[in-house]
Amino acid sequence: MPAIGFVDARGIQVSFEELEASYDSERWNMPLPVLKSLSRLKRSYCDISVTELVGPPQIRVLKQRHEYVLEPGDLIWATFGTGLHRMLELRSEQNALTEERLMAEFDVEAAGQVCHIRLGGIPDHYVEADGGIFTNYKVTSVYKAVILHEKGPEAASDWVAAENCYAYLMRRHGFEVSRLQVCLLLRDWSARDRDDAMNKFYCSRCQKRHMRDSGPGRGHAEYEDPSRAIWYPPSQIHLVGLPVWPNADCEHYVRERLRAHIAAGLVPDHELPRCTDSETWNGRRCESYCEVAAFCHQRRRCDAHS
Repeated sequence: MPAIGFVDARGIQVSFEELEASYDSERWNMPLPVLKSLSRLKRSYCDISVTELVGPPQIRVLKQRHEYVLEPGDLIWATFGTGLHRMLELRSEQNALTEERLMAEFDVEAAGQVCHIRLGGIPDHYVEADGGIFTNYKVTSVYKAVILHEKGPEAASDWVAAENCYAYLMRRHGFEVSRLQVCLLLRDWSARDRDDAMNKFYCSRCQKRHMRDSGPGRGHAEYEDPSRAIWYPPSQIHLVGLPVWPNADCEHYVRERLRAHIAAGLVPDHELPRCTDSETWNGRRCESYCEVAAFCHQRRRCDAHS
């Protein structure tokens, strides 16, 4: 089932159909056009999307079974990203493939049943140059960019999996893909923070950081340890390359994830597979960012033991 409405700061639910008639600027603290734009939900065009495929089966199944409400403030950046995608689509190269729905059908066996399922995805940007380059746009934080820089693609395993699923869909439609990359649009980037990071260095003699333009910084410049430098994205836009899986590995991953989602749909709520620690962001997602936490037995069990 789709989301049916919003919940305000007092915890009162309002259906999307009633938003305009019951609108009060003090209640929502935003203009009506903004509130209405946040309520525009995407229509389903497939049985399961790439985004859902790489996500937890428990969350997807609970969303299918239960009506739930959203907090409008949580949708600001997602809505901003949707509008940005549209703008970039209009400005793309004439020979680029942008925002096209790609589908693939599978017969998958799970729990003794064979299910026919349609997987879908909408690639952001693809060009055939250099063997095929697929780019996905992400509105995200500086923190995410820093973690990716420090730890590499393993810090975004869900992104790696999703981009390789898109590549798999594109190959199924006759497109070659040799490179995967995400274009990070950093919502909280700051020129001041960038300059501050560039002005600091780690002094191996004092075992601490100095400002380059300070007295200790000028006097201890020879003791700078480059390996301890603070990295900060040089601009608001940061491009990150991701590993490309062999196509056989992509197909194996897709089929295993489809099997997991189908199997989850065949059991009652209290038997749904638990989300992993990484999928719940070590519990933070359950506390504030999961729309169906109210229906989740895993969450209830955790609350009962806390």
